[in-house]
Amino acid sequence: MKKREKAGDEDEQEDSDEDSDEGSDWDELESDEESESGCPLDDSVCPPCMYPELFENTLQLRARKLDLEELIVEERKSCDALRKECDALAKKEKIVQSSLKAAEGDLELFDREKQQKLNELDVVVPLRLHQIEFLTNGVLPSDLSDSLVLNTKTLLSLQDRIRQLLVEKSDQGELYRQARHRHYQLIHDRKDMENRIHELEERCEAMMMAKFGQLVDLEALQTLSGNRVVEELKNDSKIKEAQHTNELKHCKVKLTEAKQALMEVSRKHTERVCTLNCLLKEKKDLEAKLDTRQKKMGAQFRDQRCEEDERHRLQKIVASQAEEMETLRQEITMLSHKGGHVLPPTQSLPSPYHNDRPHPHLRSGGAPSSLPSSQQSLD
Repeated sequence: MKKREKAGDEDEQEDSDEDSDEGSDWDELESDEESESGCPLDDSVCPPCMYPELFENTLQLRARKLDLEELIVEERKSCDALRKECDALAKKEKIVQSSLKAAEGDLELFDREKQQKLNELDVVVPLRLHQIEFLTNGVLPSDLSDSLVLNTKTLLSLQDRIRQLLVEKSDQGELYRQARHRHYQLIHDRKDMENRIHELEERCEAMMMAKFGQLVDLEALQTLSGNRVVEELKNDSKIKEAQHTNELKHCKVKLTEAKQALMEVSRKHTERVCTLNCLLKEKKDLEAKLDTRQKKMGAQFRDQRCEEDERHRLQKIVASQAEEMETLRQEITMLSHKGGHVLPPTQSLPSPYHNDRPHPHLRSGGAPSSLPSSQQSLD
């Protein structure tokens, strides 16, 4: 019902919205016409710029809109009233349910009381002769007040139960016979054990008389022996405790000596570490000095190497000049044997020395030194 009412309300709202849109359009049209004409519009007269059929339809729709708006207002009022009534009925329903539960409880209590009262009443039950089995010496008694009326099914179940009880009774009788046999056997075993105990007691008394000359209470003897063992254990514990105390003292002395030795070793190790640090510093200084000296020696060695290279170069030049002189001497000798004239060389030999260097065969004063043997022979 609520869904239908909501759907109806939505449809009515849509219709009212459409009508309101149409009415607003019509009102706008009327306002425009009034503004154009400058005089109020009469609803009963069709405007000149509008078709009469359209004007009549508009009037009908306006009337329908007003009617629908009145119906919507009435329906809303009725809906609110129904909603309030529904809430009131829901509250009444809760009250009625609580009262119903109370009434059901009272009714159940009343039924119990009624059943109790009915059970106390005497009821006449019609029976036939073949249904009566309460007989005394094969004769039906005149007083049936002590008899009991039962249903046939209940009677059959009771008879079955009687048979079950008979079977259980026979089973229990068998168990009883077995238990009785076991009981007799245990009694016989008990008598045998009593005889055995009596024999052992006599033997024990004879042994005590032979050993101590009198009967001795074994429990007291066992107690004394137990105390002796306890005393021995106490003495042993004291001796062991003294031994452990001495060992603990020796261990403490050894621990003190070990700590002192450790301190001495740590001190020596610290001194050695300091000495090693000093030696490492000296080593670094010596390595730095050695590096500088090696660099200087390398420079000197490079200078000496340059001088040696220059000396070897000059020696090679001298050797080449000596070879050239030897070849020239041989040519001169050959030409002198043939009787020809010897022409002077067209080109002078290139000087093996640079201009900025002095001649190796010239002295510091500028006088030539002694020439080699090849040059003297040429001269």
